[in-house]
Amino acid sequence: MYSYQFQFFKPGKENYPQKEIFMLLTALQEINHFEIKFPPRDPHIDQKQGMIGIQPVEKELGLSLRLPGKDLGLFLGPAEGKFGEIALLSMPVEQFDENPRENAPILFRAALTVSKVLEPYFAWGDHEAELDKLSHCLRFDELGALAWANLFSREFLNEIGGIDQVLLNPEDTEDKKGVAELLDIYSVAPLELSPSPAEETKAAIILGIERRHPGVLFRSFEIPSEKAIEFE
Repeated sequence: MYSYQFQFFKPGKENYPQKEIFMLLTALQEINHFEIKFPPRDPHIDQKQGMIGIQPVEKELGLSLRLPGKDLGLFLGPAEGKFGEIALLSMPVEQFDENPRENAPILFRAALTVSKVLEPYFAWGDHEAELDKLSHCLRFDELGALAWANLFSREFLNEIGGIDQVLLNPEDTEDKKGVAELLDIYSVAPLELSPSPAEETKAAIILGIERRHPGVLFRSFEIPSEKAIEFE
């Protein structure tokens, strides 16, 4: 089953302190109003008392985030792969497609909450097949690929030349101020290419970014078939 998802990257992160886990769970409950559910017989659940028990240091954690009629998945683990992926936040395609305009903000706001606590170096969200295609051009020294929603840390912005590099309208002082404020609040600066990953990116947005990032690979979203997808 395919999903829309956010992938979070933080090279070198090996574990999750107890305080960090509790901060994350508390934020997801109080800010996003999610009900936190662990899998049946999960070792973090005291089967007799029904209480959550987090170790002083956790290597990985998997749980569900629930709202009425919605069930998101969140997995945390040590940095893996070429770019140091540490977390995955997902919503099944079937659920997302019931109301993309309503579900895209839910997924996006949850990603911002995760970023506020984990402070990733970089994160992005889209359909999982689209992220697989874009990952071939992902790099940390320049803006090599863009997804539907992109989250850039202050360190990443410094690497690619500053906050102007991720603004749709660099000359718009109000836009710049708003993005800077979000960076202070969530530890990441967001860039969304469309209201929902299920919608095509507007040509004007593509052209606006392309002038500043001639090497960028842009979204070319296609709903995948049930057959296996192969990437070059």
